[in-house]
Amino acid sequence: MSRTSIGATGGVLRHCDTVSNWLQRWWENSLGLPAAEPGQVSRWRWTATFPWPSWLPPTIGWLVMTALVLVIVEVYRRDGRSLGVRQRAVLIALRCAIVSLLFALLAQVSVLVEQTGLPLLVVLIDDSASMGLRDAYSADEDRTVVANLVGSSSATASADAERWELARRILTQEEGRWLRELRRRHRIRVERFSADVVPIGDDLVDDDSERRLIADLERLLPTGDVTRPAEAVRHVLNQTRGTPPAAIVLLTDGIASSGDADRLSAVVPLARERLVPLFVIGIGSDQPTRDVQLAELIVDDVAFANDPLIFSAKVKSFGLAGQSATVELRERGQERSLARKAIKLPADGQTVTVDLLFTPTQSGDHEFELLVAPPPGDVDRDNNRLSRTVRVREGKLKILLADGLPRWEFRELKNLLEREPTIELHTLLQEADLEFALQDETAKPLQGRFPLTREALSAYDVLLLGDLNPGAFSSGVLEHLREFVREGGGVLLMAGSQHMPLGFRGTPLEMLLPVELDGASVPPSDADLRESFQPRWTEAGRLSTPLFRHLQLDTLASGDDATSGSASRDVWRSLPGLFWLCDAPRLKAGATVLLEHPLRRGEKQPLPVIALQRFGAGKVLFHATDELWRWRFRDGEQIYSRYWIQALRFLSRTQSLDGTRGVEFTADRQTYQHGDAVKLRLQVLDERQLPASGAASVVLERADEPRRSIQLARVANSTNIFVGELRGLSVGRYHAWLSDPSFPGAPPAADFVIEAPQRELLRRQLDRADLEAATRATHGRYFALHEADRVPAEIPAGQPVPLSAATIIPLWTRWELLLLFAGLLTVEWLLRRRWRLV
Repeated sequence: MSRTSIGATGGVLRHCDTVSNWLQRWWENSLGLPAAEPGQVSRWRWTATFPWPSWLPPTIGWLVMTALVLVIVEVYRRDGRSLGVRQRAVLIALRCAIVSLLFALLAQVSVLVEQTGLPLLVVLIDDSASMGLRDAYSADEDRTVVANLVGSSSATASADAERWELARRILTQEEGRWLRELRRRHRIRVERFSADVVPIGDDLVDDDSERRLIADLERLLPTGDVTRPAEAVRHVLNQTRGTPPAAIVLLTDGIASSGDADRLSAVVPLARERLVPLFVIGIGSDQPTRDVQLAELIVDDVAFANDPLIFSAKVKSFGLAGQSATVELRERGQERSLARKAIKLPADGQTVTVDLLFTPTQSGDHEFELLVAPPPGDVDRDNNRLSRTVRVREGKLKILLADGLPRWEFRELKNLLEREPTIELHTLLQEADLEFALQDETAKPLQGRFPLTREALSAYDVLLLGDLNPGAFSSGVLEHLREFVREGGGVLLMAGSQHMPLGFRGTPLEMLLPVELDGASVPPSDADLRESFQPRWTEAGRLSTPLFRHLQLDTLASGDDATSGSASRDVWRSLPGLFWLCDAPRLKAGATVLLEHPLRRGEKQPLPVIALQRFGAGKVLFHATDELWRWRFRDGEQIYSRYWIQALRFLSRTQSLDGTRGVEFTADRQTYQHGDAVKLRLQVLDERQLPASGAASVVLERADEPRRSIQLARVANSTNIFVGELRGLSVGRYHAWLSDPSFPGAPPAADFVIEAPQRELLRRQLDRADLEAATRATHGRYFALHEADRVPAEIPAGQPVPLSAATIIPLWTRWELLLLFAGLLTVEWLLRRRWRLV
């Protein structure tokens, strides 16, 4: 007796058409087989135990059956001569069926069933930041495919589609047709990779999982900091060591930003050892990517009519080093150029700073647009322009200049501000004679009396307070001064040898100072100061405020190149030195030093010469010296005047905005590296605008992403300052606007950019040569973008994955087989009797 396989392997997928599904379910139900799960196959083969010795060849059995068939044919040919050919054929068929069925029963026919899984196919999608780039494709077929993928009727749409968008649409077009074709023969696992490999949903085994995957892909963006194709493939091969995938498909630009060790070709030996072919769809162009970007536009948000305004921005380029471009300033919606400058584009990934000078003449809110016109071939025109709204104000700033004695600082500053047509100046000297108060035009309005009420103080935009005697002020007046700043006013305090600032220790004015008075000291008025010093311009002073941008004005006006800052520093070093300085070794928390002593140090930093502090909604500047008047000597007259005018306008900016919005909403920077925290800050200048909920709400927007609502929390010990911190933002341009408190018209807003790390975007061309080499070495294939539709047909079928041990189900004992045997005998007997053969 021997058991021999007498049938072929067969199987039916649950994913086939309706008829196949019904047949499979009928077969499984009839035999009591467990239903195949999605992504599984029920496979079976027939087995039998022949009634002859095992040493006898199986062919003997087939010969016996053949002989029986011949005997049956001969018997019916001889006995059924009276019958027609068709009738004899029916009887022969019935007798052969009966003999075959009897033979099956004697041979104990059984079915051997095993459950197998579809072979695994892994699809890896590159989601690094370089996949957010756009390309100008040179091949006509690639441009046509891109146009079809993005749904454009124009073949010139290639530069409008990001690489990530193209990869996503290859997988999801026509409701996932590409994936469906692969899913007929494979279990699909889709994962994304940059620095790490992350699964996207579950394995694709049915239509529901496919729909979930498509929805997940819609929400993803290319934000990875680094690209590691080899490490991604190595991770998959190690993860599937027991049952390696039939193939690995990559949709990538192949740029290994972390180094050559992570190029795809580095994993070829391991892939060949595991017999896993690599198939790659190259996304992107292997031609040099040309792109010009404009970032970090800096301009004052409040200006005055007929005053020069500086627009400063950074230009970054790729693939265009040394070529010429033009940076142009326009008013939004108009073609007329307000200012323009020709520049040489920097090396790949480097930036050059560009400053344009424009003098507005009309008041109102103006939306200015700075744009760069690059050479031909720029692939992304969306990042070539930036816009900012500037409020141009007419009228005069109302300034109060008060001092104890007519010091040099007072006299020079008074002469300057009296000549300035945009300033209405009122002056006060505590120790002046009556004739000055009655005859000087700037002193007449006050007549020697300091404003005593909050209403009188609020009439001024900025207060310039010198070496005043604190004994002349009641505590109520000093309280009014503090509230003036808290509500948005600007104050500039000028140190002196008699009273300012030490004489105001313990008064409300001490709270306004950006320095601690403990440990502070001033040289006596008769001190012998023979050695001058040149204050040093701090980085915070250069970046955080517009106070020293007058240096750029001088440089621009002279026609020098100010982009590097060296010309501005030369102007700074040409100023006369200073001698007298109030030593304030300790800063208050939150204070910013704008100018510092080049040699002498305080507790933790050089001694401040000019420092800034925000208090409530207002600003306070502290001059630790009273010798800025020395800047007027030599060639510094213009710099001296511009500094003071700029300082007054900077301090009055909050007041300038107060009439319309009553808030100041800012981000701490305009450009961030991916992973940096974005800090948002809101100052409510008008208490009537405070949010009722106790927290401010901000809406964050980014193209192709849903809006997000963010809460800004109130700062401890403050009633009108709210802050918030954003982390984990993806690469891109963001627009944040204030939703609560609400305002009529356009709400206060802040724009900022999250950039990918420099190394990720430094190399931009598709690494086609490496991708092709890796696919050839692993017996896979590289596909250009226009060949992506051919991938499903090229993927090898792979080997089924056994899921369980085979199960033997005897068929010869089943009642259906016995019933069939009896039925055939009955039918044959009835037909023989009817045709008179019995």
